[in-house]
Amino acid sequence: MATSQPSLLTGRIIAFFLSQLDRRSPLMGKLLALAAILYGLSPIDFIPDVLPAFGFLDDVAIVPLGLFIASKMIPDAVWTDALDRARREARKWIIIGVLLLGVIVLAVGYLAWVVIHGAWAFTVG
Repeated sequence: MATSQPSLLTGRIIAFFLSQLDRRSPLMGKLLALAAILYGLSPIDFIPDVLPAFGFLDDVAIVPLGLFIASKMIPDAVWTDALDRARREARKWIIIGVLLLGVIVLAVGYLAWVVIHGAWAFTVG
């Protein structure tokens, strides 16, 4: 039975994640990757998102630039090992990613439901 190979982008995303878990990767690269991802998820921006077109400009520039610089800090041996491991374990990491995304969507949906229906407000009487 043939095993399916991940697409080029999927394999590299998994390899980048696995390389950040490797002890041989420099701490500065790990911190830079974490900072870039947290900045992308953070509601606080250098340019407010309410400004049409310009609001997302900082997200579009800072996050990929931070991840690009962090990826250049990964030693070649670590990157090669991470790519090999990503090819072998792609299915497992894709399933974990889909499950994690599902949990996040359910949590956001539940919070939206609580806010819309005012379920947090308990009245007596």
